[in-house]
This record gives sequence, C-alpha cells and structure tokens, in this order.
Amino acid sequence: VIRGELQRFIDASPLTQTAIIQKMNVNNNTFRRFMDPKTYKNQWSAVSNGTYWAAARLLAEDKWEKEQAKKKGRGGGGAAAKKRKAAAPADGTENVGNAGGGAAAAAATKPSAKKAKADAVALMAKISKMMARSDSEIII
Repeated sequence: VIRGELQRFIDASPLTQTAIIQKMNVNNNTFRRFMDPKTYKNQWSAVSNGTYWAAARLLAEDKWEKEQAKKKGRGGGGAAAKKRKAAAPADGTENVGNAGGGAAAAAATKPSAKKAKADAVALMAKISKMMARSDSEIII
C-alpha cells in the first residue's frame, strides 16, 4: 500500500525522485530495493526497510498539509455562510438577528480542525514510535 501511494506521490509531485529521496533522508539503494517488489520473499519484510517508515511519514505530512490548505482555502464558505448572506439586508446594513451567527458558525468548524490536527499529530507520533522500535519488536 505504501509503495503504491509513494509511487503515485512521486508521479504527481513537481519534485524529482532524487529530491523526494533526499527529503525522506534515505539512501537511494535502500529506496530502489524497497520499490522493487521482487526484492522481498515475504511481503512484510519491506517493513524492515527504512524507506517504508520514511515514506509513511512523508505521505502523512503531505496529507496533513493538503487538509490544512483545503481548510484555509474554504474561508468559511459553507452552508451557514450562504444562509447569512441570504438573510442579510440588501442595503448593506447588518441584520441584528444574524450578529451572532458568524461566531456560532466559526465555533462549529473549530472542533473538526482541532480533531484533524490531533489525528495528524497522533499519526506522526505513532510513526515515530514505530521507527524507534527494533525489527524484532514489530508485531504485524
């Protein structure tokens, strides 16, 4: 799964494969061995390769960055914002009934942003913990 996702990431990225390998901080021979499916007799042996964990971290960081960019790009343009715009008077004055609507809508979106960040941090901690383990401690 990681191998396929990494290959798709490399294909879609404007960076060269060499730049991505350097970003992951792995040796190019290790990367080559990891990406060749014929290298390992047992499919789970690839987990012991450092590229596996470096790729997992890289893909998790990329996913988190995309989620953050997507959230910044939205700018609160959801259904609540559309309702506020529709309920606003045409002359540009503020409707007293909608004065608190913006804060409520902003408060409704914050827990999901916090949850996404917490999920990303938890994933990164899990990956870091797995990278610190020796091969004999990894249970699959």
